[in-house]
Amino acid sequence: MRGAALASEGIGEQPRGEVDPKGRPTAFGPLRPLGGRRLAAVGAGVVAGAGVLALYYVLSRHLVPGTSDSATVVLEGSAMAHGNVALHGWSLSLDSFWLVDALFYALGVLAFGLGPALIHLVPAVLALLAAASAAALAAAGERGAAALAGALTTASLLAFPSPELAYFLLQGPWHVGTALFCLVAFAALAEDRVSWRSLVGVVLLTAAMLGDLFALELGALPVLAAGLARMARHRRLRPGASQVGAAVLSIGLAVGGRAAAAAAGGFRLVNRNVVLQLGQIETNVSYLANRVPALLGVKTMPIGPRANGAVAFQVLHVAGLGLVLVAVLAALWRLGRGVLVAPRAGEVQPGSFLDDCLVVGVLLDLVLFVLGAGSDNPEYAKYLTPGVVFATVLAGRTVARFVAGGGLARLPRALGAGLVTGAALLVAAFAAESIADIGPAAAQPAVGLGRFLAAHHLTRGIGDYWSASIVTVETHGAVVVRPVTTGFDERLHRYDRQSAVDWYRSQAFQFFVYNTAKPWRQVNATTAERTFGAPAATYAVGTYRVLVWRKPVSVGLYVPTFSSPLQFYLR
Repeated sequence: MRGAALASEGIGEQPRGEVDPKGRPTAFGPLRPLGGRRLAAVGAGVVAGAGVLALYYVLSRHLVPGTSDSATVVLEGSAMAHGNVALHGWSLSLDSFWLVDALFYALGVLAFGLGPALIHLVPAVLALLAAASAAALAAAGERGAAALAGALTTASLLAFPSPELAYFLLQGPWHVGTALFCLVAFAALAEDRVSWRSLVGVVLLTAAMLGDLFALELGALPVLAAGLARMARHRRLRPGASQVGAAVLSIGLAVGGRAAAAAAGGFRLVNRNVVLQLGQIETNVSYLANRVPALLGVKTMPIGPRANGAVAFQVLHVAGLGLVLVAVLAALWRLGRGVLVAPRAGEVQPGSFLDDCLVVGVLLDLVLFVLGAGSDNPEYAKYLTPGVVFATVLAGRTVARFVAGGGLARLPRALGAGLVTGAALLVAAFAAESIADIGPAAAQPAVGLGRFLAAHHLTRGIGDYWSASIVTVETHGAVVVRPVTTGFDERLHRYDRQSAVDWYRSQAFQFFVYNTAKPWRQVNATTAERTFGAPAATYAVGTYRVLVWRKPVSVGLYVPTFSSPLQFYLR
C-alpha cells in the first residue's frame, strides 16, 4: 500500500519499478555502465548538443549586438579569472550574477581570453545547458518512448526557440543561468531524504541566490512550497521535511554567505529602488497576454533587429502554446487538489514534487514581471524567460505521462503513427525556423569607435555607461573605457554600480566619450566641460563624440551609502 502511495504521488519521479537498494524511489534511476547502445546514444547527444550550441552562437550574434550590461559581466569574469574571485572593490546590484553567469565567463576568459566572442558564447552555453536540463527533467521518471516524447517536446520548444525567445534566451546575463541552477536543484532535491544529491541542491540554490536575488523566487521558494505541499498531501510533517529544510538552509546560507563575503572584502551591494506603480502594474498584467505567447512564437514584440516572428510557423507555435498552458493549468490543479482535498484512508493525492516546483516557479515568475517591470519597455520580458523555461518542462512531462499511460496505444495505429510523424515534423519545423532566422551579425557601433580610439592612441578613457564597458570588451581590453555618471554637483564621478574602484583610483584618462543617439543621465559634453574645462579637441565618430584635453583627467570616487540594497516605494 505504501509503495502504491509513493508511486501515485510521484515522489522522486522514479522510472517505473526502480527504487534504490533501501526501497526508496530515485530521481533518475541508478547509474548504469555505458553499453554499446547507451554509448551510441551519448555520442549522438554530444553531436546534437554541439550542433545546437553552434546554432545558438550564430543566432546570438545575429540577434544580440551586445551591450555594456553583457560586457560588465564579462569583465566580472575576467576579474575572477585573474584571482579576484570575491570581486574585491566592485559595486554591484542584487543581480550581480556572481557565482552564476560570472563563473562561466571566468572559465571563458581562461580558455579564450578577454574578447567579444564571450558575449555570445557564454549565453549560448548557458542556454544549451538549460535546454538539456529541461529536456532531462521532462523525461525524468519515464522510460523508452515516453521519456523520448517528453524530452523532444521540451527540446523542440527550447532548442529551436522563436525569434523573440531566442533574443531573450541568448542574451546575457538575463537570468537564464539562474533558471539553469534552479532546474538542476529541483532534480537534486526530488528525493525525499537527505543525501549527497540534496547537498548539491542546497549548494546550487545558495550559489544562485548569492549571484541573483531572482533565485529566491525562482528556486528556494518553489522548493519550500513543494515540500510543504508534500506534507499537506500526506497530512504528516515527515514527508517533504527534507525539501523544506533544504530551502530554509539555502536561504540561511545565502544570507550568511553574503555577510561573510562582505566582511572578507568582497563586492558591495548598491541599492535597488523598486517603484510599485499601480498603473504600471495593471499595464503589466495586460502585457502578459502578449509577452508570454510572443516568447512561444505566437505573437510578436518590438525588440531586437527583427521585430516580427516568422508568420508561416505561427500555426505550429499555437500548438506549443496550447500544450504549455494546459500543462501549467493541470499542474496547478494537481497542486491545489493535493493540498486542499482531504484524501481517503490509505490514499495520497496524486502529484509531483518536480511539477510543484515548476508550477510555483512559473507563478512567482509572473508576479516578478508584473511587479518588477518598471516601464513599457518590451525588454522587461527578460523577467519571463525562466518561467517560460519551467513551463516547457511541464509541457514535456505532460506528453511523457500521456505516452506512458498508453495514450498512443489507445489510439488507432494509423492515428498514433500520424501523431509520431507529426511530432517529428514539428521538431523539424522549429529547427527550420531557427535556421531561417540566421542572418548577418547584429550591428555593433562600438567596434568602429574602438578602432578609431586605437588608431589615435587613445587607450584609456571614461564615458557614459552604454559607451564604456562594451568598448573595453570589443577591443579585447586594448582600449579601456570606464563608466561615469553625474553627481549632485552636476559633475562627472565614478559610476556607483557595475564597476570596480580600482578602475578609477589613481587613474588618469585621456578622453571622454558619449553617444548623442542614446543620452544617459546627462553624461554629455556640457557636464564634461563643467568637470574638466574646455576640451582641446572634439571628434565625431558616427553618433559618438570624443572629447580630448591637453592633459590627462581624473574623476572622483564618490560612492553613496545605502541603508538597504533593496527598497520598495508605492506610488
